[in-house]
Amino acid sequence: MFPDNAENLTTRLQGCRNYYPYTPGDFTTTSLTDAPLAVRAKLEQPYQWTAVAGVQLQARYSYAANSPPLSTLFDVLDHGQAEARRVNEIYSELRNFYVGTVFTPPGRTLDIGDIWNVTYPIGTLTEGQ
Repeated sequence: MFPDNAENLTTRLQGCRNYYPYTPGDFTTTSLTDAPLAVRAKLEQPYQWTAVAGVQLQARYSYAANSPPLSTLFDVLDHGQAEARRVNEIYSELRNFYVGTVFTPPGRTLDIGDIWNVTYPIGTLTEGQ
């Protein structure tokens, strides 16, 4: 058993990239009516929104709350929110890696990043218990 430290875990995702972010100088001839401060701030940053997972992480992963947001290609905030929540829910409980040998059915492959639930019958316990 090896602890999963999840070194790159973050609770925040950024999305809807501004490929050519504006600078404050770009708004010198624009009135606040045409481009309010909130709009200017969104156009000056590299991404237009940041989604927060809103999941209570296990104490080992508390550093993730202060880590920088992960840059994504999501355009829709709800999609980024759902992905942040999905990933962080995995780390709401302590996780470990286990070394072992697994024989898969013919035609099934294991890819990096796959998560499999493996059951092993021990003693008088039936498979899955």
